[in-house]
Order: sequence, then structure tokens, then C-alpha cells
Amino acid sequence: MKRYTTFMLALAGLAMLAFASCKKDENRVTATTGSTTALSATNTTFTVSSATSSNAATTLSWNTANFGYSASTSYSLEFDRKGNNFAAPAAVSVSGGSSKAYTQGEINEMAVKAGFAPDKASQLEVRLKASISPSYAPSYSNVVTLNFTPYRAFVSYPTLWVPGAYQGWSPATASTLASVKSDGNYEGFIAFTPGNLEFKVNVAPNWDQTNYGIKGGALATDGGNITVPSDGYYMLRANPDTKTFSATKTSTWSLNGTATGNADQNLTYDATSKTWKGTFTLAVGTFKFRANGANTIVLGDRTPVTTFLTADGAAISVPTAGSYQVVLNLSVSGNYYYELNKQ
Repeated sequence: MKRYTTFMLALAGLAMLAFASCKKDENRVTATTGSTTALSATNTTFTVSSATSSNAATTLSWNTANFGYSASTSYSLEFDRKGNNFAAPAAVSVSGGSSKAYTQGEINEMAVKAGFAPDKASQLEVRLKASISPSYAPSYSNVVTLNFTPYRAFVSYPTLWVPGAYQGWSPATASTLASVKSDGNYEGFIAFTPGNLEFKVNVAPNWDQTNYGIKGGALATDGGNITVPSDGYYMLRANPDTKTFSATKTSTWSLNGTATGNADQNLTYDATSKTWKGTFTLAVGTFKFRANGANTIVLGDRTPVTTFLTADGAAISVPTAGSYQVVLNLSVSGNYYYELNKQ
């Protein structure tokens, strides 16, 4: 009888545990697909200019997302060209608020990042992204379209400064190298004058923070001055993480493509404006910029056409035959660009 009673008590205990387990399952909270209320803008059509870049352009507002329960939610605004379906948006974190005001300069920078050409009417789309965890699909708001004509402006990238004899060893006014992909690889162009071939690579526009020289062929904080072998126009590349550095002389820059009959049309360097210039008769067709008459260093247009240049860019189109003034500007690191002006 005692064994029977003990057995029955054990069964009752197991039943209660099973019931408690079921009750826990019934009370479990499961995240659902989030929903956001409408994203809105105080202005969707406005004017931007470099002269009024600090003036207000628009304010974007939104409400919180609902994922089915109270959760810590991160928010970001995503910007992209209209029609690109947010394939490669520029994102800005906006967690901790329900609105964000944008100046004309800030909106214009988003347009540059999205690939808009300056001085052409453009439509920039923006949406709000809400996320609680990488394990759950994010929630997106409706899309707001902003209408304006961007101006040429330069994007700020991670930067190294290159003070040297060519400019009086002043870090604050030195030419720079930029890491466009923020991956530790920096690049830029500098014109070295005769007898002024030594320089350093600084992480800030001063001498108070880390600066690199060269030691055993590698960047080093205790290295001597870096030098190029002769005066001229050089492409410099540096990576402080891997301590690698290279300097490639670009004695010539030219146009080459079907618009030039596949023959190099050489530009002339203007030290005053720090640009390469030339006037040429071009045919209907395309061309790219290349250094030293070879296809080792080649620059084409970012896609879509923006007049900003990149190593993997598209061929530049010449829609109408005629005489063109061509300007190539490599002096703003990370923001190389060209001008194609029909005469």
C-alpha cells in the first residue's frame, strides 16, 4: 500500500510539472513582423546650394515600430536614388528620437553618396528601418521622395595627412589620402616639386598624434622621412594597419576611348589649380582617363553618371561630336572628378 501511494504521488507531481510547462508555453511571447507608422517630411521639394548649406532643408518624423511586445529597437534612415529600390542605401542611425532635421548640406551629401550628378534635378528616396535583432526581419516605413537639384560637394572619408617639403611641412595644410571604403586603405595624389621630395604620413593634421615614416620598406612610427625618387605627380597608397606604402609616378594623364579614336589625348598639369586640363576634338563615343599611356591606372565615371571618378567606373559618354574642354581634378582625395565642357 505504501509503494502504491508513493507511486501515485510521483505521477501527480509529473502531471503538475507537465501542466506548468504547458502554461509557460502558453505565456511565451513571440515577436511578430514589425509595423511602423508613416514617415513624413516637412518639405519634399526644396532648393539646396553651397552658399546656404547650413540652412534647413527638411525634417523627417516617424513613430515607433510595433513588434508585438516591448523591445529595444534600433532605427536608421535609408537614402537611395529613386528607382534603385534601396539596393545600396546610405544609412544614418537615428535611435533615441522620433525626428531628424536635415540641413541643405546634409541632404546634398546624401545625394552625392547616392550617386547623383551635380546640377541635375534629382529625386532622393528615404525610408525608416526598424530592427530588434538580426534574428528577426526588420520593419520598413513608407517611402518619402525628396526633390531637389544637388550641387557639387565632397564627401568626408577617413583621412591621413601628408606633410612634407613640397608644402612647408605643415600638417594643417597638407595634401591628404582618403579611405573611400573605410577599410584601412588610403589613396591620394600629390605633385612633388624638384628638391622637395621628403614627407611623412600623419593620422591628424598636426604633429601631436601618430605620424609615420619609412623603415625597412614599411610604415613605422620611428621611421625616417619617406621620399619619392624624383619630382612629379604621384599616386600614393598607404595602409597604417598593414604598414604598407607605395608611390607610383603618373607622368601623364590622358583621355582614351572610342571618342578619341582609341588614341591617347594628353592633358597638361596646371600647378595653380592642381588640375589636368586640355581642349580636344572628340567624336560621339566614350572614353576613360588613364595614367602613363597604359591601362594600369584607369579612372571612369561612378554609376550612375555623377562626374565623380573611381577605378572601377564606367566609360564617360560624349553624346555630341565637337570641341571640348576637359578638366581632371585628382587633388581632393576620395573625390576625384572631371568636367566635360563643350566649346
